[in-house]
Amino acid sequence: MPFQRVFSALFRRDANIRALIVADWDGESVDQWAAQGEMEEARIFGAHLGILLRYGRRLADAAAAGEVQELTIRSESALWFVFPLSSEYYLAAEVCPRAQSGQTAALLRRYRQRLCAEIDSDAS
Repeated sequence: MPFQRVFSALFRRDANIRALIVADWDGESVDQWAAQGEMEEARIFGAHLGILLRYGRRLADAAAAGEVQELTIRSESALWFVFPLSSEYYLAAEVCPRAQSGQTAALLRRYRQRLCAEIDSDAS
């Protein structure tokens, strides 16, 4: 599943995006992109974000709160968004913490639909 076209389009729209990772629910990276050569760290953190997303799904299920739509984690030096894409994949995005997080989140939500379409077309 080549996602590079979508990743490049996302970066062109928002230069605050540092890394994008599509991974399976086991945390294995399917495709990734980084603005600068920090891909290994981003890939490892992306796998950990998948674990957090799995736990979040369990908590939401136990609370009968519906499906988890996204997770957001903000630290001093990074901002991460995690979006489920399908029953098999999720998107993790690292963003510069100075970014307009609302605008970046809205952009990622829109592009999430494109990634879902890529996954659906590969499944067909």
